[in-house]
Amino acid sequence: MSIEEEKEEFDPVDYLKSLNLEDFTNSKNTNDILIENHELEYEYLIKTKIEDLYKNYNTAFRDIELFGKDWDNEQAESFSHLVYNFISVKYDLNIFFNNPNLAIDLIRLKNN
Repeated sequence: MSIEEEKEEFDPVDYLKSLNLEDFTNSKNTNDILIENHELEYEYLIKTKIEDLYKNYNTAFRDIELFGKDWDNEQAESFSHLVYNFISVKYDLNIFFNNPNLAIDLIRLKNN
């Protein structure tokens, strides 16, 4: 098989699927994308629920030891940030399988 035939048969999605998570996290570009995607998913899917939970419990119990004197629920966002700092990062590699151009650094490594 010639080099030209090999390049023609190269499927970037198949190549990316053959890599492991560590390969993606070792590349600065793809790692940044994974972290940003995780942050966005937290913002859209979880943050509001955490803030609502804080507000509901604070309003229901009004416990000075647990919530301090946050009668207006002003610390709900701070609480959601605290929770974010203690959750595991959810790495979703499908973002690269659906758009291989985002992982161009890894694909270039294969071609070199």
